[in-house]
Amino acid sequence: MEASLEEKITLKSLQKHLIKTIFGALALALVGAFITSYTFYFNANHNLGELNKSKEETKQDIKELKKDVGEIKTTLSNTTIYTTENKEKARSLENQITDMRKQQDEMIKILYEIKAKVK
Repeated sequence: MEASLEEKITLKSLQKHLIKTIFGALALALVGAFITSYTFYFNANHNLGELNKSKEETKQDIKELKKDVGEIKTTLSNTTIYTTENKEKARSLENQITDMRKQQDEMIKILYEIKAKVK
């Protein structure tokens, strides 16, 4: 009975077992490679899509920043013009004040001369 329970290993059965094992490993490797490739492909596509979306958002942000910088340059340019105009107006007013003081001094001299003649 023991002999019937034991399986006799022959070269033919070993060969069949080896072939089954190799084919099983090959099938498992192919399935694993397919799953890995499939996962990599879709993850890569998803990540590329996200990068492209981020790239577009960055382009839009850069356009907005360029627009803002342009507006700031224009504002600074206008401010410089106004500042220059204000400086010119201030100089004009200072000149007018200087002229008025000269005229007042002359008037005071004339008044002193008149007062001196009256005495």
